Amino acid sequence: MQISALHLTALLFLRDTCIHLILQLIFKLAKRRRYAAVVFISWRRPLRHWRTPFRSPRRLAAQLAVLCW
Repeated sequence: MQISALHLTALLFLRDTCIHLILQLIFKLAKRRRYAAVVFISWRRPLRHWRTPFRSPRRLAAQLAVLCW
């Protein structure tokens, strides 16, 4: 079975469109998770923890991990 150039172009277009939509969905979910994590940490800890310098490297690493997620 031989695939014509038109069919090949259509298949490549469909593949790229599917990849694009999947990546958009992943980024949208990641944004929601990041926002939810920041809100959760803000709710669990008083706001003064955000204003004061980080006392422990572990706390700094946890905050950076959440913000970069």
